[in-house]
Amino acid sequence: MKLERAFHLTTYLTVATTLSTLALAEGSAPLTVAILVLVGCAWLQEHAGRPRYLPAWLATALSLLSLPLGVLDAQLWSGSYVLGAAHLLAVIQLIKLFQPKADRDYLQIAFLSLLHLIVASVLTTALSFSIAFLIYFFTATWSLMLFHIRRASRGEGPAADGAAASPTSVAALRIDGRFAASVSCITLLTLLLTMSIFLFVPRVTMGFLHKQAGMPEAVVGFTEEVSLTEIGRIKLSRAQVMRVEPPGSRPLYGKQQLWRGKAFDRYTGAGWAATESRRAWVRGDDAGLVRLPAIAAVARQPAEEFRFHVREINTNVVFTAYYTTQIAGLSRALALDRYGTVYTGLMHYLGTSYVATARTSLGGAPPPAMLRANLATYLELPPGSERLGELARRVTAGAARPLEQALLLERYLRRAYAYSLDLKPALGRDPVNAFLFDWQAGHCELFASAMALMARAVGIPARYVTGFSGGEWNEFGGYYLVRQLDAHAWVEVHDPAVGWVPFDPTPAAPPDGAGGILARLGILQRYLDSLRVRWNAYVIDYSLHQQLKLTRLVRGLLSALSRHLVDAAASLTEAGRWAWRAAGSLARRNLPALLGISLALLGAAGLVWFAALGLARRRRAPSRPAAAIPLSYASFLKLMERHRRAKPAHLTPAEFAAALLEDRRLPASAIDLLTLGYYAARFGHTPTTPGQESAEAAALAALRAALRGPDTASRGAAASVCFSN
Repeated sequence: MKLERAFHLTTYLTVATTLSTLALAEGSAPLTVAILVLVGCAWLQEHAGRPRYLPAWLATALSLLSLPLGVLDAQLWSGSYVLGAAHLLAVIQLIKLFQPKADRDYLQIAFLSLLHLIVASVLTTALSFSIAFLIYFFTATWSLMLFHIRRASRGEGPAADGAAASPTSVAALRIDGRFAASVSCITLLTLLLTMSIFLFVPRVTMGFLHKQAGMPEAVVGFTEEVSLTEIGRIKLSRAQVMRVEPPGSRPLYGKQQLWRGKAFDRYTGAGWAATESRRAWVRGDDAGLVRLPAIAAVARQPAEEFRFHVREINTNVVFTAYYTTQIAGLSRALALDRYGTVYTGLMHYLGTSYVATARTSLGGAPPPAMLRANLATYLELPPGSERLGELARRVTAGAARPLEQALLLERYLRRAYAYSLDLKPALGRDPVNAFLFDWQAGHCELFASAMALMARAVGIPARYVTGFSGGEWNEFGGYYLVRQLDAHAWVEVHDPAVGWVPFDPTPAAPPDGAGGILARLGILQRYLDSLRVRWNAYVIDYSLHQQLKLTRLVRGLLSALSRHLVDAAASLTEAGRWAWRAAGSLARRNLPALLGISLALLGAAGLVWFAALGLARRRRAPSRPAAAIPLSYASFLKLMERHRRAKPAHLTPAEFAAALLEDRRLPASAIDLLTLGYYAARFGHTPTTPGQESAEAAALAALRAALRGPDTASRGAAASVCFSN
C-alpha cells in the first residue's frame, strides 16, 4: 500500500472510531450510523479520480451556523457545556474531512479526535469502550508516524536535513512488511507503557466532565409499605439489578439462593407494612468492616463470603445472604431495624460493591433479645380469616413443632396451587382469600402472604420478606446475574429454639421452552457479561487503594528477588573460595603434572583456533564482494565536488546522474558509463576489465574537458547552490 493512502486510511479510521464512540457513550445508535456514513463518504470522495471538496464559502457558512446550534445544544439538549463543545467540535471536524487539507488540518483532526475520546471515556464505563480505545490506539499511532514520514519526505520536517525531494517521490513511497512490523512493535511498546502508567500513576477524577446523573433504575418492594402487585409487575422487566458471587464462585446446589431485602410485619388487606421504623446504627472499624451483632450472636456455623455488585437502583436497602454477620467495603456505618433489614445512609444511586460474610445456618443457638421482642405483632390476623385458619389447622394437623408446621404449609402451597403472573382483580375481597379459595393460582406475593397468614393462624410468628431469588448462573464469571424478573417474596417463621427461618412456598415457574439457537445466544451473552464484570473490576473500579496494594506487591516481589540474588551471589562467592582453596592445595601437591596438562590443553586449543580461522577464510573468499565504490566513480565524485557539484547524501547515483544531465554541455554518455560501472561493481560484483578501465578513463577526460568550458563554469556556480539547498 502506498504511504499516502495508508495515511488517509488511518486518519479517517481514527476519526470514525472516536466520533462513533462518543455517540455510543451518549446512547445514540442512529447518530453512530450517521457518523460512520459521513466519514465513509469523505474517504470515498478523497480518493475519487477528481475529488469534489466543499467550497470554501459553504464550509465557512456551515461552521458559523454550528456555533449557535452548539450553544442551544449545551442549554437544551445535552445539558452540559462540555458536551455541547464536544458536539460543536465534532461538526467542525466532519466539515474539515470534506475540505482540502494541509498538514495543520491533519494535526487539528488528530487533536480533536483525542478530545472526543477523552469525553467518551468519562461518559461511559461499557466494555465496548475498551475495544474502541484499542482501535484508536493503533490507528492514531500509525497516522502520526505516517504523517511524520510523509512530511519529512517532502523536506518539511526536521528529519529532512534541509533537502528537498521531488514532487513525485512522496506519492511513490510504499509501505512494506518490514516497516509495518516495526510500527506495530512500536505501538505495542507504547501500549505497554500506557498500561504501566495506568497501573501505577495515582488515580485522578474528572468530575467536571460528567453529565448530570439521571434517575436510577426503579426497584419496588423495599419501601415501608408494599402492595401485592408490585413484584408481579416488575417481574416482566429484564433490567439487571446486581451480580452475586457465591463462595468459591460455584453454584449453590442444595442451598437457598435468597438475597434478603426487607421484612414486614403487618398485613393491611392489600399489602404489607413495617410498623416499626426505628433503626440502630452500627459503626464499623477503620477498614470499613461492620459487624451485625443481632445476627452474629446466633451464628455458630462456618463463615462464607458473598460478593454483591449492585447496579444503580433507587433504594438504600442492603441485600444480604442468610445469615449475614458482617459487611465489608460498603460504608463506615450501617443501620439495622428490628426486622433484620440492613440500610445504608445513602441511596445506591451510583452502584456499589461489598462483601457479606454469612453462615449456612443458625446452628440451634438461642436468638438474641432484639429478635425475640414484640413477637405479638407477628401473630396479628386481618378480619375474616376464619376460613383461612381452618385450612391452616387442617394442613398442619399432626405436627407439634413450629418448624414442622411451617414445612407442611410450604409443601401444601407448592403442590396445591399453580404459579401465574396473570393478575386478577379482587373486586373488594381480600386477595389472599381469593387466591386460596377461588383463583388457585398466583405469583410469589400471594403465596408468601398466604403462608404468613396461615402460619399466624396456627400460632407461629411469621413475617413477609421481599428480595431476590437466585438469578441466572454465569459459568464464565462464577456469579449469579440477578434481574428485576428475579424479584421475589417469601416468609420467615419464628422458632423459639432457633430464631427466624426462611420458607419459600412459591412453586417453580414453568420453563419458557427456549432452546436451540436461543440457548447458544444465551451462552454468548453470559460470556460477554463476564467480560463486562472483569472490565468493571479491573479497569472502571481500579482505585488508589488497589494501586497501593499492587505497588506493595511488586515492591515485595522485587525485595524477595533481590534477597535471593544476594543469597545466590554469596553462595557462589563461598563456592569460589572453596574451589580456589581446593585448587591451591591440589596444585601444591601435583604442580609438575598440572603444568604439563595446562600446556597440552593450551596447545590443542591453539591448533583448533587456527584451523577454524583458516576454514572461515576459505569459505568467505569466493563470496567476497567487489570494492564498495570503484576508483573511477570516486574520481568522478571528486571531480564534480571540485566544480561545486557535490552529490547530496539523499540522492542515489541514478538520481544524481539525472540531475547532472539537465546541463546539456556535459557528455551524457560519460556520466551514464561511470554510473553504470558503479552499479555493476557495487551490486553485481562484476570485476573491472582492462577495456572498461580505459573507457572510464576516457569518460573522465571528456568530463574534465567539458567542465573547463566558460558556460559550464557559470552554470556550475548556480548548480552548486541547487545541490547545497
